[in-house]
Amino acid sequence: MAKTEKTSRYAEVRADRPLRSSSTWIAAIRIAALALLAALAVRTLIAEPFSIPSPSMMPTLLPHDYIVVAKHPYGYSAASLPWGAGQLGNHPTGRIGAKLPERGDIVVFVDPLGSGEHFIKRVIALPGETVAVSDGTVYVDDVPLPRRRVENFRFAVTPATPCTGGRLFEGDPNSCDYAQYQETLPGGRTIRIVDMQGTAPLDTFSAAIVPAGHLFVMGDNRDNSEDSRLPRKDGGFGMVPLAAVVGRADWIFFSSTGPGDWREPASLVSSIRFARLGAVH
Repeated sequence: MAKTEKTSRYAEVRADRPLRSSSTWIAAIRIAALALLAALAVRTLIAEPFSIPSPSMMPTLLPHDYIVVAKHPYGYSAASLPWGAGQLGNHPTGRIGAKLPERGDIVVFVDPLGSGEHFIKRVIALPGETVAVSDGTVYVDDVPLPRRRVENFRFAVTPATPCTGGRLFEGDPNSCDYAQYQETLPGGRTIRIVDMQGTAPLDTFSAAIVPAGHLFVMGDNRDNSEDSRLPRKDGGFGMVPLAAVVGRADWIFFSSTGPGDWREPASLVSSIRFARLGAVH
């Protein structure tokens, strides 16, 4: 009997193992599902990271800047969904808890034309205001935005940031200078912009009223930015629907001149632009 009892107990122990393994897998799946839901909630309701692919927002943002975009400041819409899931057809509609961005805010939005791409620009004019551009000067409700020349904006020339429209710094072919200005928006907020000397196609925009529920946005790199100055018929996206806004750019959490060489670890560190980390203005 003792031997039979021992065998029976052994069988019970062996029989438990598959059940324990199954429960472990179920627990792991639950944890993974909860982690995915938590990530989805954070990216939808709180913040989402984005990278800057182009120089259209220089000098404020450079290619290979990585930013945190806050989702809560303007309420939520289909555009708030992460990983490009918020593009519904050709036009995201509706917004919960909608709040109007402040003039001067840098906003990320989905392409109103339905490509699924994200863009980042600065809010210049609000619904109901009349905006125009003449010889590079921006007018809001017929009042020109004052701007004054400040020190040149100098940056390192890389494949991602070529010296297009600027001029190479004398004595250093790896540095480029852009003419930089301080512009004062209605309400007193000041921003830094870069502008090429002379006239450019984007220096003129006929007066237009910003429709209700829309924003007029511009890049800080005024002569190298496709923004609200380009109507849809000319390949731009025109005024941006508030429903298309994803959120507000708040922080640069990482920045580099480009991918370093993994065979040379020192290049990975030297490529990091530590001075650029911090709040976005």
